[in-house]
Amino acid sequence: MANRVTPLPKDPDVAQKVIETEHASKVAEMGKIGVWLGSRDNAVVYLAAVLIIIAVITSGVLAVYEPSLRADTGKALLALALSALGFMFGAGSRQKDH
Repeated sequence: MANRVTPLPKDPDVAQKVIETEHASKVAEMGKIGVWLGSRDNAVVYLAAVLIIIAVITSGVLAVYEPSLRADTGKALLALALSALGFMFGAGSRQKDH
């Protein structure tokens, strides 16, 4: 549906109704959580972002309570970020193949 271009009617009122109907169908397709996070096309990006945010918060709390682990926490966050980027780009290329 995203690649489909619908020619709009010449009448502005009818064109507005067409746009509202298409928007309502897209919102219904995404669901309640999809309104916040986006469509299924963006699910990989949001999954990786949520994992990185959780890891940053967890490592920040851990670094405050256990200062001796600060250096290791930075290395672990870098590894996680690189892994998440690899996951995002790998999943993106898989979606383009299908």
